[in-house]
Amino acid sequence: MYNKNKIFFDVYQNNNIITLKMKNNSANAFIIYNKNKYYDKYYINSFKQFMSFSGIKNADVKVVGFNKEKILSDLLNFDIDIVEDTETKVFDFYFSGNLMSIDVCVRKLYIDKAEIDFEKRISFYYDTKRKMFK
Repeated sequence: MYNKNKIFFDVYQNNNIITLKMKNNSANAFIIYNKNKYYDKYYINSFKQFMSFSGIKNADVKVVGFNKEKILSDLLNFDIDIVEDTETKVFDFYFSGNLMSIDVCVRKLYIDKAEIDFEKRISFYYDTKRKMFK
């Protein structure tokens, strides 16, 4: 049974790219941050395979540090928000009615007054009722 008061997070990292996946009920969102700015076609193809395998057809995807034309053509079927100012390290967005801030430089996530360091975590959740991470 899915708990509607929880937002689940998974962190995927490789040498150049950090991907943060968020899920609440049937809503999905991703932030994909390319810290070295090299276009990693292999990673994007792996991401598309993951989406297909997981059955995720609709997702909000925020990408940072990618070539705009390449990423739009490679991820045609998704709602893509491209952050072109790659000097920015803190990203604000709404997901499931919650304002979140992610500082990708120090790998911290903030919701309300709660914060979590996801440097060494691969999964965690935020309890919207208790306003705390677990």
